[in-house]
Amino acid sequence: MHNNLNIAIELGICCLYYFNGKYAPADDRKLYYTYALEKLPTNYDILLEKIFDQRINSKEDYERRKKLFLEEFIGIM
Repeated sequence: MHNNLNIAIELGICCLYYFNGKYAPADDRKLYYTYALEKLPTNYDILLEKIFDQRINSKEDYERRKKLFLEEFIGIM
């Protein structure tokens, strides 16, 4: 489940570029360049830390990450 959510987060990062009217760069630079985008979720850097912090064997942690992703990350779009 965590792996699927990680893929969704990566795709969500691509959506941030499109939301800002830009094309997403290559995968190795995609996350780094998001900080230069104009429209980002509130406290984007802190949000990413919380979303990417994972306890791989915990369903509760998956649910926590999923909620953050849907409400605070995708919620701005």
